[in-house]
Amino acid sequence: MSNCGILTQIWRLLMAGALAALAACSPQQDLSTRDDVLGLAQALAALDPNVDPAEAARAARIAYSYTEQLVIEYEIVDPPLVHNTKVNMGIK
Repeated sequence: MSNCGILTQIWRLLMAGALAALAACSPQQDLSTRDDVLGLAQALAALDPNVDPAEAARAARIAYSYTEQLVIEYEIVDPPLVHNTKVNMGIK
């Protein structure tokens, strides 16, 4: 293996260790609560008087439920920057 290849492997190991340390320090967020969904629905409805409150509530439910689905599907346990770095490094 060339020196460049060895340095690349060392860099990847160092980055993996750094990412693991960052992930350990990052509190994992809880899944959404009813209050989170209600708060988003209210914020959406407040954007304009013509916004249908039922449609705002539906959009808020979908926003949270689909995000939770993706978290499970892609096994996301880290903040986005850490997760994406792991994907780009081939660790995940």
